[in-house]
Amino acid sequence: RSLAGQSADLGVKFFVLTGGEPMTYHHNKKDYFDVVDAINKEYFLRGLESPKILTFTDVALITPDMAKNLAERKIALCLKRDTLDHQVQDGILNVDPKHATQKMEIGYDNLFAAGYGKNPSLAASVNTVLRKGKFNTHSGSVDLHVWVREHGIEHSIVPIHYCGDAETEDQKVGLNAL
Repeated sequence: RSLAGQSADLGVKFFVLTGGEPMTYHHNKKDYFDVVDAINKEYFLRGLESPKILTFTDVALITPDMAKNLAERKIALCLKRDTLDHQVQDGILNVDPKHATQKMEIGYDNLFAAGYGKNPSLAASVNTVLRKGKFNTHSGSVDLHVWVREHGIEHSIVPIHYCGDAETEDQKVGLNAL
């Protein structure tokens, strides 16, 4: 029996698909959407309502077709964006070539065109990590929040991550307690 079938039999109603980046999944000529469809098929075969599926993505790989497929399957999304500042966001992503933020913006536009942010049945949240230091995201955090909300999306903000960058004894103690 498949894991999805076992999950359906147990009454699981929620799946979280993560990665790395789930949109890059390819195995035996199957991709991310084949995985989602296999999950939904197991529930359908049992006469059950499809489970909710949430996927974390950095958005940069979302093409118009992917956005359409995500929307058709009503996949909830947790989207990456730490700042509107391209230089800082590109630095956080640490990819070569640079300009990954431009690709993210194209991905967001594709999601908006598919109905995310407008259609209440297409849940989406932007996940932002507040940072200090070299890639400080504090200064633009309000502008980012306004941008997210203007696009009809929820915004989850992760408090400051010290990222091995503790400066005070209190911070060091807090990190070591984890």
